[in-house]
This record gives sequence, C-alpha cells and structure tokens, in this order.
Amino acid sequence: MSVIDGDHWREIYEALRRNKARTFLTAFGVFWGIFMLMVMLASGNGLWNGVSQDFRDGATNSVFIWSQRTSKPYRGLPTGRQIQLDAGDAEALRAQLADAEVVCPRNELGGFRGGNIGTRVAEVLFAKNESPLHESIRINGVTFEVIGTFKPKRPDGGDRNEEAQTIFVPFTTFQSAFHFGDRVGWFALVSKPGVPASSLETKALALLKGRHRIDPDDARALGHYNSEIEYNQITGLFTGIRALVWIVGIGTLAAGVIGVSNIMLVIVRERTSEIGIRRAVGATPLTVMGQIVFEALVLTTLAGYLGLVAGVGVVEAIARAMAANPGEMFRDPEVPFQSALTTLLILVVSGVLAGLIPARRAVKISTVEALRGV
Repeated sequence: MSVIDGDHWREIYEALRRNKARTFLTAFGVFWGIFMLMVMLASGNGLWNGVSQDFRDGATNSVFIWSQRTSKPYRGLPTGRQIQLDAGDAEALRAQLADAEVVCPRNELGGFRGGNIGTRVAEVLFAKNESPLHESIRINGVTFEVIGTFKPKRPDGGDRNEEAQTIFVPFTTFQSAFHFGDRVGWFALVSKPGVPASSLETKALALLKGRHRIDPDDARALGHYNSEIEYNQITGLFTGIRALVWIVGIGTLAAGVIGVSNIMLVIVRERTSEIGIRRAVGATPLTVMGQIVFEALVLTTLAGYLGLVAGVGVVEAIARAMAANPGEMFRDPEVPFQSALTTLLILVVSGVLAGLIPARRAVKISTVEALRGV
C-alpha cells in the first residue's frame, strides 16, 4: 500500500461516499471534539491571563505585616494591647533577616501615601493642559512640591483606579511632615530568589513578636498577608482546570473516534468480498490491516484538522474583538502552539486506534467464505 497511490485514494473516497450520512456524522463527532478542546483551552488561558494580571504588578514572593491588638496576655502585659511598629523594627528586619531582599516600611494618611502623583490626581487638581511639575499642593496644612507623575501599571483599570489616585512622598519626609515620629504603619517584604515567602513570613513574625513582647502563639497581634500563598492557590486551581479541560476534550474526541471505528466496521462488512479477493491474489494480513487503518486515519485526521482550524479561527476572532477593550477577568484567549501540536498527535493516535478493531476484523475474514459471495 502506497500513500501516493491515486487508486488507493479513490478507493477511500468511494468507500466513504457510499456512506455519506454516516461519514458526515462520524466526521462531525471528531470535528466537534477537537473544536471544543481548542475553545476550552483558549478559555482557560483567557481566564488565567485575566486573573494573573493582578499579580503582574507586584512580586508574588512578597509579605505584608501590620500591627493589631493582642489576643493573649504575655509576661504580665494585658490582652487587647495595641501594637505599634516602628523604625527600629525596620532596622532589625534588615539586619537579622538574611532571606529578605527588600524591607520597606510604609505609612499612609487616608488615601494619601505619599512628591509623585497619580494621573487621576493631576486631572482633578490641575487644568487640562497645565503641567503639575514643580507646582505645589497642600495636604493637611503641609505644602508639597510635585516632582513627577506616573500612570498605573494596569491599563484595564484606567485612570480612576486606586493607584492613579495616590500621592507618594519619601517615607522620612512623610514622618516629619505629619509628625509620625518613628512610627510605621506596615511593612512590605520581598524574599530573595529561591526563598519561599512563607519562610520569610514566619521569621519576620517571630522577630517582631519578640521585639514587642507578644505571645508566640498570638495569631491576632500582627496582621499579615502572603501573596505567594494566594498565587500558588490560584496556580493550583488553574492546573486543575487545564487538566479538566483536557479530560473533557479528549472524552468528547473519544466519542467521535468510537464513531469512526464503528463506521469502519460497517465498511469492512460491506467490503467482505473485496477483501477476500485481495487475500486470494496474495495480499498479506498486514497489507489488509494497513489499508483499513489508513482509511480510518484519513477520516479522523481530516475531520480533526478542520476542527482544529475552526477552533483556532474562532479563538483568534474573539481575541481580536477583545483587544480594543480587554476585560479584567478574561483577556487574551489563546491556544498555545504546544497544545496544538499535542492535539495533532492525539488525532494521529486516535485515527490508528479507530482503525485497529475494524482491521483485525478484516484479517479474520475467511478467504473461502468471502469468495462465496462474489
């Protein structure tokens, strides 16, 4: 059997043409399975791109710690004591936490974190064509000079998101201007590459509890947030979603492949006499099996390829339509090239499997019995 044999291709065409309705429905099952797999993969990636956008502006290995009230007495100190972080804590964290790459003390006054101002602040405080650079703004009786403006990193939030409405000033300037002394509102820490943020979080909390005489088991005295934990949870969730997409997609494809196998069994039964003649003139069992498997492979691959092209086409059309107005939770749907290659490989394997059972049925046909019907 030769792949470039024109007679063989005409034979495949005639065999499928004689069963138009069954061929169409069977091919559509494979087409739909691949099409839905492409759409679901792209949808999963679109959701991931939207959700992961929240993490792109900040380090996923960051830890935030702020002060609260104690929930347990400790060394004669009462419950409900308000903890106040200070500049000494920042020095201790920098000196004693070898795992910390960044230790940043922060303070804020209402919505003012303080200088650089967000684009929304400039829009509200200054005329449309007026440059805010080197102009003065007054906050709580204190005058500041504007030395720059900045735009939010997240374009989907527009100029009205929180970052665009923020004013930043140096930390020590803020403390001096608003009489904060050495008080610190909260700390932002980033672990060194390769160091889990959870490890840094544990060590930082232990250090601060020791400095402020807090019971080591008091879980409420210091509030804390670990972005790495949330990031890992979301990553794990989407790993599960991707696995589910493949399971559902392959399951749908399997239904189509079973249909291909069934139609090939019908074709083998209708071509019993033809197969008998081939065997009588010297065709080997391997040749007969190869012919049936190849026919199943052609039907499966052709229908699957059309489903792949249609699925990718629909995904690209949706991506272009969303490009002008990306959403926050769903953006840039795409089918990775590796996933497309994997799908093509699955198609080839499925085509071979679809033809094996009919092929084995064909070689079991007795030559004598087949020729009786001629």
